[in-house]
Amino acid sequence: MPTLPWTVPNRPPQATEVHVFASRFETRTLWGALKFLARTPGVWRQVGGAPGAYGASLRRSP
Repeated sequence: MPTLPWTVPNRPPQATEVHVFASRFETRTLWGALKFLARTPGVWRQVGGAPGAYGASLRRSP
């Protein structure tokens, strides 16, 4: 899966305090990596539809 570039699903209102959340997911098996890959589009849709999401990106690093 290629890196999904930074997207801005919603613009934050003026003078809004924004918090950053970063995660790192690791899998130990090929099966775990395949399951993560299969579920990525659903997670990406959720981020795009979340009213409080002001930006997102997904980077893979095998």
